[in-house]
Order: sequence, then C-alpha cells, then structure tokens
Amino acid sequence: MSDPVSPDSPITCPKCGSPLADPDAKGLCHACLMAEAMRPAAEGDAATIPMARSAPAQPAHQAPDLPLPEELTALLPHGMYHVEGFLGQGGMGAVYQGIHVKLKRPVAIKIMHREAGRDYDFAMRFEREAQAMAKLSHPNIVGVHDYGEAGPDYLYIVMELVDGADLMDVIRTGRMTQEMALTLLPQICDALQFAHDHGIVHRDIKPSNIMLTREGRVKIADFGLAKHFDAESSFRTQTGTGMGTPDYAAPEQFDPNATIDHRADIYALGVMIYQMITGQLPRGAWKAPSERAPVAPQWDDIVSRAMQNDPGDRYQQAREVKTDVTSIPLAGSRVRKDAAETPQAATKPRALASAAAKSRAPLIFGLVVGAVLAVGAFFALRDPGDGRAAGPPAAASGPVRTSDVKPPASPSAATKDSPFVNTLGMKFVPVPVTGGPTDKQRVLFSVWETRVQDFEAFVKESGHSWAKRPDVEQRPGHAVAGVSWEDAKAFCDWLTQRERAAGRLAAGETYRLPTDHEWSCAAGIGGREDAAQLPHEKDGKLADVYPWGSQWPPPANSGNYWSEELRPLLAAGKYAFISGELPGYQDGQATVGPAGAQAPDRSGLHDLGGNVWEWCEDWFDQRKTSRVSRGASWDMSDRTALLSSKRNHNAPNMRVFSGFRCVLSAAPVGTSSVSPSPSLPSRQRPKTPPSSTPPA
Repeated sequence: MSDPVSPDSPITCPKCGSPLADPDAKGLCHACLMAEAMRPAAEGDAATIPMARSAPAQPAHQAPDLPLPEELTALLPHGMYHVEGFLGQGGMGAVYQGIHVKLKRPVAIKIMHREAGRDYDFAMRFEREAQAMAKLSHPNIVGVHDYGEAGPDYLYIVMELVDGADLMDVIRTGRMTQEMALTLLPQICDALQFAHDHGIVHRDIKPSNIMLTREGRVKIADFGLAKHFDAESSFRTQTGTGMGTPDYAAPEQFDPNATIDHRADIYALGVMIYQMITGQLPRGAWKAPSERAPVAPQWDDIVSRAMQNDPGDRYQQAREVKTDVTSIPLAGSRVRKDAAETPQAATKPRALASAAAKSRAPLIFGLVVGAVLAVGAFFALRDPGDGRAAGPPAAASGPVRTSDVKPPASPSAATKDSPFVNTLGMKFVPVPVTGGPTDKQRVLFSVWETRVQDFEAFVKESGHSWAKRPDVEQRPGHAVAGVSWEDAKAFCDWLTQRERAAGRLAAGETYRLPTDHEWSCAAGIGGREDAAQLPHEKDGKLADVYPWGSQWPPPANSGNYWSEELRPLLAAGKYAFISGELPGYQDGQATVGPAGAQAPDRSGLHDLGGNVWEWCEDWFDQRKTSRVSRGASWDMSDRTALLSSKRNHNAPNMRVFSGFRCVLSAAPVGTSSVSPSPSLPSRQRPKTPPSSTPPA
C-alpha cells in the first residue's frame, strides 16, 4: 500500500515530477501527455498521432458546389479575412482555414448555405446562437470570434483554429492510458459544466470533437450542434432531421417527442470514456470496462451511471463525473491496442450495462485533423430567448467534493468528506444538532437545495401537480423555486418511499424537511438560540450574524442575492419591484441559480444564505397559519433580511420564491436492518437501477 499523501503536498506528474496545473488532475502533465502520444513508433507499434499540417488541404477534395478559397475571401466582409485553403465538409456546412488579416491570427471559417434553414427563420437563429456561443469563453472550449453573412447565399462563423490532433487519433494509436484519461477528462468535464451552466448543450460529444493542442490541452470543438436547452428542446430539427452521432447519442435523442437537455452530453461522455479506456465502443450487451481492459474497477460504475437510459438515473452534472474520475487512483496500465469496435457478447452481463447498452448504426462525419471540423448542422435551433448567460462564472465552486474513498453505502457511515449519495444523486452530510426534540439524533443535511431535476422526477413518478413559476428561469441543475410547503412535504414523503423501495434506508431513516432549530444548527447559530422558543420569538434577533460571518457588505461568493446582474431585467421591465441591489456585488446569477454554485460553508453545505428561501417543518407561531422558511433568496438585498436568524413565513400552500432542502434523519450508527419496501402504487413505483447505488 502506498504511503498516504498529505493534503498540502503538491500534486505532481507521475512521469516527470512537475506540478500539475489542474489540482484535480491525477494523470500526466500536458507535456508528458503529448510526448507519450507522439513518441516515435517502435517496430510493430501503432502510428503516432497525425498532427496539424502546415499547409492547407488540397482543393481537389473540395465539392464543386462550394466556393473556392479565393471566392470565399471575396464574399467575406471588408477584406477582414483571407481564406487560405479548404479543410473539410459535412452534411450542412464546410470549413476553411484562413487568417484574420489585421491581427495575423489563424482562424477556422465555417460556412453554411442559407437553404439549409429555408423552412424557418434560419438567419435569426444563426445570429442568436452565435452570440450565445461567443459567451462560452473557456480555456477548454474552441472560441467563437465572429459571424455574419458571406454574400447572398452563405452565413459564416469564425472560430479558433486548433493546432493539434483530436482524441480519436490518440485512441486509434492504442496509446491511451489511464494517466492520459485522468489528465484529459477533468478538462472535458470542466468545459461541459461551463457550457451547461450557461444553458448550452453540445449534443454531439465524441472523440473526434475533442481536440488536443500540441501542449496537451483539451479544446471541445464543433458546438455546431449546440443549442440552448429548455423544456421544449428536441433532438430533431424543424425539418425532422436527426442530429448527433448515433454511437454516442443518448436514447432520448432517437425519440422525436422527447426533450433533450444537458444529460444527453453526459450519456455521450460515458460512451467516450468507455472508448478511451477500452479502445472499443459499448455496443450491444457490452462488458464492463474492467472486463475488457486492465483498468481500475471504478471506471465500471462511472460509465454505467453516465450511460443510464433514463436521464434521471445518470449523473446530473458534469462536475459529478469529474469528482468520481479524480477519485480513481493512478494505475499506469495501457488499454488494449485492439481498436476493433465489435465487442463480443458479455459473458457476465451486468444489469447496469444491459440497461444502458443500445445497438446503434454508425454515422460517419467528415473530419480533417488539425482544424475545427464543425461539419454537423450548426444552427437548426430553438430561439434562445434573450440570449442571456445565466450560469455562474467559471471560477464558481461546484457541489461539495468527496474524498478519494468510495461514497458510503448507508447514511450512518456518511461524513463531511464522504457524503451519502442517494438514488437521485443528492448528497448528504451529518450536521450536529444540540437541543430541541432531535437532540443527539443523527441528522444529515442535503449539501445543496433540491434541484429542478430532482423535483421533476418526483412529479413524473408520482403524478403530483406542480406549475413552474413563469417569472423564474428553471433549468435542470438549478434550485427548484416556486414550491409550496405542501409540495416540499410531498417530495420528502415520496423520496422516503422511493429509497425504501430501493433498499437504501434502514429502519427509522426518513427524508423530511429540517426543523427550524436544525436549520439554525446547520447555520452555526443553534447554540445561540433557545430551542424551546417558537420561531417568531427568535426572528432576526442576532444582529450582524450572516451565513458568511459578520462582514458587511457580503464578500464575493457569499450567496445568490439581489445583485447587479438584475439591472438589465429591471430595465426591460421584467420585474416591477425594486429593493435595491447590493452595491458592487456580483454572484453570476440574475435570478435563481444552479444548486451548489456558491462556496460551501464549514459543514460542506451550499446556499444556506441566498438562492431560494428554504421551507422548514415548523409553524411560525402559535396561531399555526403559516410555516417557516429560512435563508433568504435571490431577490433579497436588505441587511436585515440576510441575517442568519431571519425567518420568513407564508401559508403552507403559498408558492413564493421558495424552495427547500431535505434532511435525512438517520438511524443510530450500527443499525443495519433495512426496512421492508412499502407497497407503492404502480404509477409511483420508482425506477432505481443498481448503478444509482454507490458501491459498498
């Protein structure tokens, strides 16, 4: 067994010993990664990676109906770009290599014929989506520089030209190792999380769209299939043409009536991970990765969870994939060089693999290495609305990270560094509670507020009636808002039954709302309040005590409050009330934001202040007409409203800017008996595949 590594020890490349730039990376540094991939081939070895060519492709490969490079130069406006050569084409677009004349910057120029979108307002959608894509400024995403009209027949978009190879080339050489995967995947997850937080889903994640620079940095290319996702997004274009590459497409992308969101990218990421570490695609009744290649067994659960047929059973955020990937210890074993993509039938078919596997016919898109070959249909897209980027800044903190140990199999074993993860992917950590009716009882708090996808799973499975607030944007990773106390209680009751049916709860363990005093304990003020008093007797009495401490105004990343990002919405008349934003405060959100986007507190909990008010179990006073909620919301900026001891109160059926956070009342440590599964109505019986259960 290796010696334990101090938390303060720098993380270094296992090959050259240099510090890794990404603290979450576990593999090789960028230099060693590319040196390994590009080393001279030994006798009988696979070819090295073909890197970008210094000269453009020969125009002889160009289709006769496309403009020649010199013709396209004349079509582009104001002599801004000089087109040097043709690179490749796909079904609805073509890519050229060019240069920005004034800046002397190499670029990739993609053109699309206007007739590709003749059945709808193609030019307007093209413009709006290009604007949205230009906002995705991230070191691991190919940048968009410009867009416009190229003569009467074409629309164009100018992108960063990547001097490197793509991930598919590395896989084909047979040189992909676990160290390489552990270096590349955190970058890929970071890029996807950034795009998803800004409301963009890629829809065609695959190795040939993952570019690698000569320095070994990831650049996700071909957001040409990307679109803003919402409740009406679909896999089909408005002319009925399917999008994406079938080998990597999620099952819902084959359903013309299905809605597509960012979890389709997570499914594709699972397929790609399988291919990276085994050299093969997971077709048919595919074997677990560790049965195909000498790789760590942790890959099996990561791939299986990412590739679940039901989006609700997959990872819900790319950052969750990154967390599990970075928990895999370094191994160093190389995957099989056999890249034949016809896996045999599994000798020991796993329930996880069988549920997620799907036979699909391949669809080949043209690719020329060394450029951003955005060859898919680029903008057969929905109207993205106001185009406003609603995600957090790139540096925003994600949900609480687990340690390098596996998640505990039961709530009783959970710790701050190793949360209990339930079948919805909700994470729970223990919070000490002193005083009150639950004194000394083990209580676990969800590390973030209940998310939209969690609540929608409840609505779908139980048939519960719920209407989203039309004035608050609700995306899958966001905290659910506009929920009554009665809605929140019904969710907790349903979740308890769901988890018991899955065998995940011991006798006496129950999901519920926190009590007012438990919430105070979580916020660190439980010992400063009288647990015997009613909530209205304690309301707001602790001056200058806030979720972040005693500082005023709040420091950066303290919470999601009424900040300067709301000014454009006020100017547009979207909100009539004005309470005054916090001067100079920016939290990356105009309204409700992603759950867990702000920094966690000492207990590992996110958003105990801000984002949405959180319902508690208690009545506000002895009249028993209103229930308590805590923590303030995104529309608050008043100093008094942000006190940790501030209580809000509304009728139980009131749908205000409220959400909720579940707690799990755990059985005493050592209890191992599992309660019997309750009898649920068939409509309400949850689907809980084994992949959702953390390994014991």
